[in-house]
Amino acid sequence: MFSAYMWCYPWDLLDEGVDRVLDQMQEIGAEGVCVATIYHSIEHLRMHAALADRPRVYRQPGAAYFQPDPGKYAGTRLRPIVADWLKSRNPLVQIGQACADRGMDLRSWTVCCHNSEMVRRRPDVAIKTVFGDVNPTWMCPLNPDVGEYMRGAVEDLSGNYPFQAIELESPAFNAARHYHTHIKTGLPPGPVEQFLMSLCFCESCRQGARDADVDVETVIRSVQADLEEWFERATPSDETVEARVDRDGALGAFVRWRTEQLSAYLRRIRSTCQCDLIVYAERDVYGSAFDLSDVAGEFEGVVGTCYSPETELIDRTVEWLSGTMGGTDRLSIGLMTYPPASTEAPVLVRHVHRVAALGVPSVHLYHYGIMPDACLKWTQQALRKPRREG
Repeated sequence: MFSAYMWCYPWDLLDEGVDRVLDQMQEIGAEGVCVATIYHSIEHLRMHAALADRPRVYRQPGAAYFQPDPGKYAGTRLRPIVADWLKSRNPLVQIGQACADRGMDLRSWTVCCHNSEMVRRRPDVAIKTVFGDVNPTWMCPLNPDVGEYMRGAVEDLSGNYPFQAIELESPAFNAARHYHTHIKTGLPPGPVEQFLMSLCFCESCRQGARDADVDVETVIRSVQADLEEWFERATPSDETVEARVDRDGALGAFVRWRTEQLSAYLRRIRSTCQCDLIVYAERDVYGSAFDLSDVAGEFEGVVGTCYSPETELIDRTVEWLSGTMGGTDRLSIGLMTYPPASTEAPVLVRHVHRVAALGVPSVHLYHYGIMPDACLKWTQQALRKPRREG
């Protein structure tokens, strides 16, 4: 059976009415809802007519949208930062019961390392560049406190709430160097420079690499030298990232070490997850250190996002993920339901139908609270044929 899951913020459900929103999702054709439980900082423009009497912009620093079980975090100095408006409320209980009443799947949409508020409070857990600069929005996944915090959060969410699955977003390194501030860069990086600037050399990474007999000091000197040369040359390298890593024995050892450690961290999360575990795919293995092929067996599913008006991206993503996961059975494709990726209803219809035609059993739809009301109708139209045909 072809299934559809819709991403959603908890404030959308609460402010528009949990029953109203879930009824509408079912009418559109969604079998499940993926509710943000830990999320990065956000400024969200809310366009639905149902919110006409409310503020149109929702702002919140990185936060958790549930009441944590303190016992799950005994092994880390980090704790989920509960959104200030929750106070003592725990809306996941109400949302979970409403989903159960309708036979809808409830999934936890959990953003792992991308959390500027956590870094603001605890800069010691942040990613650091080779120059020692702190990434203000991203925690290092190989920091022991971060790893145990995420393991505890998954155990907490899967054990204390009626989730059919936990979905992990951003569990790895920040390959794209994504920030919330205005970035000013007078020199556009090429792939090699982007990769070198994304490498983390925080204290945890340095010490862990040393303990594994990686010559991290040589790596640091080499990376710094390449970047300084780029600053002076003012043109990016024409070398590929793979070639750069292959010709540098110390860098290659460092890259392999952090990839192995990232896999081990994901396996620890899997070991205490009490429901299905889904991960959002990351194609850039060098930059993210997330090698899906190494841990494919740990996940019940993988989501590949295709936020583009080009249908060919869906074909390429399915080919890549089906090869990695051993078929399409565990795949889902994430589609944006509004412009610029879906510029009109026929574009979204074409994308959903292409996913189904490729044998992928489900789509993830981005995003209930962000899309205009008109796009809800587009989504219903797009799901009608795949649902009818199974």
